[in-house]
Amino acid sequence: MNEDYFKPIQEQAIEQQKIQQQVQQLESVMRQYLSREAWSRYTTLRTAHPDKAITALAIVAQLAQKGLPHPLTDIEFKEVLVRLAAKANRAM
Repeated sequence: MNEDYFKPIQEQAIEQQKIQQQVQQLESVMRQYLSREAWSRYTTLRTAHPDKAITALAIVAQLAQKGLPHPLTDIEFKEVLVRLAAKANRAM
């Protein structure tokens, strides 16, 4: 087979690997902005709904940039997820 046949697949795999690395870097930084319970909830969400988890983590990153006074508690993180779900429902 021609090497060009596999090139798009290889490029896609490289792109996925880059995205995974970026997510891991974001997670390592954002972990300090979530309480232990909130982090546990995040990892569960990441397993079940990776896209929603990344979006939630991006929201936490925005909050952190604005100056979070303390790590988000599990209750506060749940509020982020509820707002995220409400926003998704409105978009439908």
